[in-house]
Amino acid sequence: MKPNQVRAAFCRAPLLAAACVVGLGGLTAEGTQLWYDGFSLASEGGDYTADTALNGTAGGSGSFFSGNWVAADQDDTGSWTNAQSSGLSRPGLTEAVVGGAAGREVQFDCCVFTRTSRLFSSPWGGFTDPNGTFYMGYLIDFGTGIMDDPHHRTIEMHSGGFDDDLNRNLMLGISNFAGLGNELALSVRDSLTDESALQVLSEQADLNDLSVQGTHYVVMKFEMSTTADDVISVFLDPVGTTEPTPSASVTVGQFLADRLSTNTQFTFNSADPSAAGQFDELRVGTEFADVAINSLEFKGVPEPASVGLLAMSVAGGLARRRRLM
Repeated sequence: MKPNQVRAAFCRAPLLAAACVVGLGGLTAEGTQLWYDGFSLASEGGDYTADTALNGTAGGSGSFFSGNWVAADQDDTGSWTNAQSSGLSRPGLTEAVVGGAAGREVQFDCCVFTRTSRLFSSPWGGFTDPNGTFYMGYLIDFGTGIMDDPHHRTIEMHSGGFDDDLNRNLMLGISNFAGLGNELALSVRDSLTDESALQVLSEQADLNDLSVQGTHYVVMKFEMSTTADDVISVFLDPVGTTEPTPSASVTVGQFLADRLSTNTQFTFNSADPSAAGQFDELRVGTEFADVAINSLEFKGVPEPASVGLLAMSVAGGLARRRRLM
């Protein structure tokens, strides 16, 4: 068996997921893996209980996060994010996946403002403002729905609280409510100027595009500096362990954050046949290779011409098959 196959077989064995994380999670050439959370389930010897709120629980290993998951609205228990009974996966992964995932049902007829976040051990700002580069990689399914309906399906980062106007400094996703639009976009707020900059990802992926593969691997890069600008970049389904050109990149004078939220999702149209998304396999490192676990390129909705060629190809194949029968 190849090394990755050996590791995959080991990690899938019940009760060995934690050993997999500790023993194998940090094996990179130069960087350091600061965090791994596969949302492993208690039924498999892991950290989370399926169909139970993340709020007040803790899982994963490493030094980057600390404390329990925290829900923004402690009274609105119905909108909290839960541990899911099954996790995300996709073809092309080079690392084994374990356990469940984080997610919740889509909230209809707008708007659920609660978030469930994990707090940084050292907040990015004040006396612990970092000077270095960090990578966060995770599996995410943005869900499905009618593209032209209003949606809010994002990963978010806040600083100092959960107020959207005062504390939300990063959004990655699709939102007709918060100005991101119908295509996957990165929005970052500059804490020096209190102004936000937005860039649509180069793949120009909407919900229809994203639903083709369903589960995607996203890497966020944070180039943090105490003497110069901060640069935040995003990679959609990057292939291999060599850092490629980012799908989007935003430069700000200062980026502040002290928490990362799992995916938030609601839509305004109660008749929208939307499917819920999920968040899984969170990794944090100091090098791109620390979090890179994907070997499959992004494939969006094929162009109409491509669909026609595919149909003709299938028809031709059937005709040849009939002649041979």
